[in-house]
Amino acid sequence: CLYQQIKMLLDSETFCAMFDKDRPFPQYRIDPGLDTIFGPTLKFHRRLRIHPGSKFAYTCGMDNKIYVYDLSARMLHQTLVFPSTAYIKLQDIAVSFDGKELYAVGLLDDKDSIIAAVSINVPSGVHTWIDGSSVKCAFKYVSLAISESFGLHALAKNRGLYRLTGIGTPTFTETQLSLFNGTGLLYISDEFNTAFAAMNSLIATETTHFNNIISVDLTNPPNTFLYPVEGEDLGNDLLVETNKLYVTGTSA
Repeated sequence: CLYQQIKMLLDSETFCAMFDKDRPFPQYRIDPGLDTIFGPTLKFHRRLRIHPGSKFAYTCGMDNKIYVYDLSARMLHQTLVFPSTAYIKLQDIAVSFDGKELYAVGLLDDKDSIIAAVSINVPSGVHTWIDGSSVKCAFKYVSLAISESFGLHALAKNRGLYRLTGIGTPTFTETQLSLFNGTGLLYISDEFNTAFAAMNSLIATETTHFNNIISVDLTNPPNTFLYPVEGEDLGNDLLVETNKLYVTGTSA
């Protein structure tokens, strides 16, 4: 890894090594059971997604790039530059259940959504952008999630939950499943065929502060339920596991 390479270099016939090991190279300290994969320097990663086969990890955030990590080699494997203007800021990524496609959504000028897809060759590890993207002006898709039964879904700021089909094709379709003031967090439970999203029921304007988690039945979208919990999207998350909904927030 990068740490070992630097250590070997500094311990060799470099200027630093001329001090006769006066000050030993510090140990890389990490808690037991943890490991580190070094990626690009000075980058922030707001989203992390794992390939269904656990072969790759994907991160994005704050720029127009997706970083692909090989979990077996524990190395940065590939950098995918979003196939649009460099001014795009990626919001989220989602990987299909068969592991053959990845979807990404970005915002242009913090107001227009662009969605594109990546083809994944699992045996070779090569990731390639699929020609074509879908654009939605004056619409802010900020989160993606995939249902094994119902496909790709997206949360739109201030507009609620949508089902998306035909990404990058003339048949691109958006179907609104539920209208609510979505703030950003989104998770789909295939066990219950239900989407869970953070929302604010007190104000109608765009915000990152949520005061409820709304559940939307994907088999019958008008069937919704609210779970009161409060917090900010940044720094919080939600997850459904073993019949329980887990949410981090400032109060519950």
